[in-house]
Amino acid sequence: MRLRAVAVQASAAETSIHLRSPESGEWITLAGTARRIWERLEYPASAEEIAAALAAEYEAPADLIREDVERTLAEFRHHGLAAEAPDPSDPLRDRYLFLLKRALGNMLYAEIELQLEHMEGGAGGLTGPSLHRYQRDISAREADRFSGLIAAKLQGYGPLRYAHTMIGHFRLTNIERCAEQVIADDIPGDFLEAGVCKGGAAIFMRALQVVHGAAGRRTWVVDSFAGCPPSETPADAAYGLHLDESWVPWLACSEEQVREHFRRYDLLGPNVCFLSGWLADTLPAAPIGPLAILRVDVDLYSSTAQCLDLLYDRVSPGGFVIVDDYGHLACCRDAVDDFRRRRGVEEPISWIDGSGIYWRKGEAA
Repeated sequence: MRLRAVAVQASAAETSIHLRSPESGEWITLAGTARRIWERLEYPASAEEIAAALAAEYEAPADLIREDVERTLAEFRHHGLAAEAPDPSDPLRDRYLFLLKRALGNMLYAEIELQLEHMEGGAGGLTGPSLHRYQRDISAREADRFSGLIAAKLQGYGPLRYAHTMIGHFRLTNIERCAEQVIADDIPGDFLEAGVCKGGAAIFMRALQVVHGAAGRRTWVVDSFAGCPPSETPADAAYGLHLDESWVPWLACSEEQVREHFRRYDLLGPNVCFLSGWLADTLPAAPIGPLAILRVDVDLYSSTAQCLDLLYDRVSPGGFVIVDDYGHLACCRDAVDDFRRRRGVEEPISWIDGSGIYWRKGEAA
């Protein structure tokens, strides 16, 4: 029997991850081997497969490890954290998506970010071979900072300026689970992300369409490509939040740069549709048809409200609405709550991590 992790609210710390049990609502902390077993369930796996992988990792007998794996998997199932995988998976597809998520979040070469910060801080006065030795071993020399960086990449907090996406691994996996569901259920519509920054999440959306045989759907890449607008409207000014290019330049990525990122991942094509400009100007007349996934990551109250007001009715029943900064930014949260209240949206909100949320649109919404 092969199991897979259930989509639950998650958070990350330096040496542990925390999962909210759908059975009890309690938070369960996983560290050490239990954490590694959970991570191996990102895609369907059997106890035997997990034990073999951990045996190689820990250089221990697989038979001895398997007892711990089976016991831990039973606990996961008891708490509703894992369930039997319903269909056979495609191992090559799973490995591609596994690597793609880690490439987009720069988890494969995360130590480079510590090396850059080390150089920006003066390199501790080191030069020559001493500097090269320190930088070569920086993930071990600065183990706590490295673990903290990986935790940030899992949960998507901090600038994370050196990755192609800042949303974090948990939120990328949420996109994956939503895509799997709408494709399995044949929910009509394209995928759209509003507020793409460097394009990583939209790139992942396109990859999911391609590998699941849904390349005929379009991927909408919607952004000003000039950063967030100034917080000049009364609704935005009330929060005192400034995210325009003069304050946060790394949020302002050009359309040419995002197109280049799609090209690097070999995912640029005719069904990748760019919509460039301020949302209030571009969305009303945009030829956007039904949507199976609407992902909103535009931060400000006004921008979030515009996305929901102009695009929510295009989301097909059974489609998903995902909002990135609901937990991090009060302005985003208020815009979502006001919209749901105004439109009478009653579908329950599910948390992804400490910030991202989503809900599935019902028939009557």
